[in-house]
Amino acid sequence: MKKQQTATDILLEEGGIDALYLRLSRDDEHEGESNSIANQRAYLKEYAKKNGHRNIHIFVDDGVSGATFQRSGFQEMMALIEAGKIKTVIVKDMSRFGRNYIEVGQLTEVVFPQYNVRLIAVNDGVDSAAGDDDFTPFRNIMNEWYLKDLSRKLRSAHRVKSSQGYALGQPPFGYMRDPENPKRWVLDPEAADVVRMIYAMRLQGASTIDIARVLKHRRVLTPSAYAFRKGYTKRACSPNGEYFWAHPAIRTILSNRVYLGDVVNFRTFTRSYKLKRRLENAEENWEVHEGVHDAVIDQESFDAVRKTFGDTKFRKPKHIERNLFSGLLECSDCGAKLNYKFTHDNPANHYFSCKNKRANNGLCATMHHIRVDKLTEVLTKYSALCRKV
Repeated sequence: MKKQQTATDILLEEGGIDALYLRLSRDDEHEGESNSIANQRAYLKEYAKKNGHRNIHIFVDDGVSGATFQRSGFQEMMALIEAGKIKTVIVKDMSRFGRNYIEVGQLTEVVFPQYNVRLIAVNDGVDSAAGDDDFTPFRNIMNEWYLKDLSRKLRSAHRVKSSQGYALGQPPFGYMRDPENPKRWVLDPEAADVVRMIYAMRLQGASTIDIARVLKHRRVLTPSAYAFRKGYTKRACSPNGEYFWAHPAIRTILSNRVYLGDVVNFRTFTRSYKLKRRLENAEENWEVHEGVHDAVIDQESFDAVRKTFGDTKFRKPKHIERNLFSGLLECSDCGAKLNYKFTHDNPANHYFSCKNKRANNGLCATMHHIRVDKLTEVLTKYSALCRKV
């Protein structure tokens, strides 16, 4: 039976792909409608038609910053470039391609020539077929500077907003934005009742794992699923399901002083506008405003719950380098990754344990546990045996 051809196969038979690359992020929305995905699509298709680029394939990244190249549409396009299937890449301007001038330069000056790919940035007048453009590196630096400047302005705006007592970010489970003043939070009665139930169960002696199990049994929506159902966010819930409560989420709710009616800003931070990973901020760097919105939990109950948490016995090492075996070990029963842990009472006892079993999500029935020193000992003996053979 003849294999059915894909659209990409047909384009290859016709001489290779002319890739139209479109990108938009929330940062770029400040520049107006001209950079919308719809506008870029129409603009580039018209350009391709007028300039004889017939074998077009469109790659899109909507809502992704130009500071990173870990974008699904871009990665798909790069895979085809490395496979020799794309002959031309067309973008509206170089800022759509990316805003990290080092990586953009590496791609345009090394990678694309290596794969004989022509790059066209329509509005910037860039066409690699016409030879090197000495101004392009400076344009790339300006594109990155724009992102850096925008990040600085947003940080400053956040500081001003926080100093006025407004909460930054999305309201936590139990609150929603005030319809009359979106800068303020008001109680979400349905979710607030769930928060009160969680505190009540904890005060009755339930563990976080027990609370998660009860909520799952009662089919209570998780915070992410609830927010999605209510239209507070467009992000879908966890792939584990709408009712899969993880015990760390329970602990977060039980330790969040926002439920006292306080605004707590700057609990996390990023080291650079290029890095999206958020880090825990020291408590002395938090900015706290007390009694800003209605409380879900009274101070006495909150303090009583906080006393139920001592130092946790099991913690991931914070000041120890990533273990050699991290990411390589899997549970023989459920296939989940084995997480790297250590015993707080004895930091020298490093081990791996099944992720699913520790989460108590019902996906694994057996607690798999292996100490790092024993694992190292076994592999050392095996290695020595192999050398003898």
